[in-house]
Amino acid sequence: FPVTILVVVLFWSLLAVKDRFSINVQYLSKLIQIAGISVSLYFISNFIYQSIEHGLVNVIYERHVGGLMSLPWAASNVIAQVLLLCLFSCLFVENKSGFSNFCVFIFFLAIVLTLSRSVLLLSLPMVLVYFGFVRFFIAFSVLSAAIIYWLTVYSADFIDLTGFYDFLERRTNANELLSGNDRFELSLNKIEYVFQHP
Repeated sequence: FPVTILVVVLFWSLLAVKDRFSINVQYLSKLIQIAGISVSLYFISNFIYQSIEHGLVNVIYERHVGGLMSLPWAASNVIAQVLLLCLFSCLFVENKSGFSNFCVFIFFLAIVLTLSRSVLLLSLPMVLVYFGFVRFFIAFSVLSAAIIYWLTVYSADFIDLTGFYDFLERRTNANELLSGNDRFELSLNKIEYVFQHP
């Protein structure tokens, strides 16, 4: 929570001084990309390390704060949301460089690894807009092949696929999807609590 407040204050400060110091959208976008790359590489490294140490199934089942897949400051869904904003900032880059393309690729890879369904669905159109249809199709195919290859090679020796299939079945369950994984009910309860205890 303190980290979130610090980041919000820093972002507001940038917005407050941007006119005085002639900070334009391109500059802000680059700053966000650099920050996003550090978060993405940190998350991907942690994901690979924890998978090797504890097994992929254990990692994907511990997506909560303090779990194997999380970072010290957030659960995987929150990390995915931060990376979605970083990905969004790439859409404002006028001259798409190799660095920007790399950023988009790494952001998207990290978002895929977070297993956040909603953020993944939101990020797909952004990547499509950024690359254009043909380049998106090529990049997406390469990324998919790399992930499938890594999972296949890794799972052959290290994980019990039954647990992985159980996880996938739970993540694609219609009732869970419709209920928002009970998020809607939890949100309504919290709203009701605020009204009862203003």
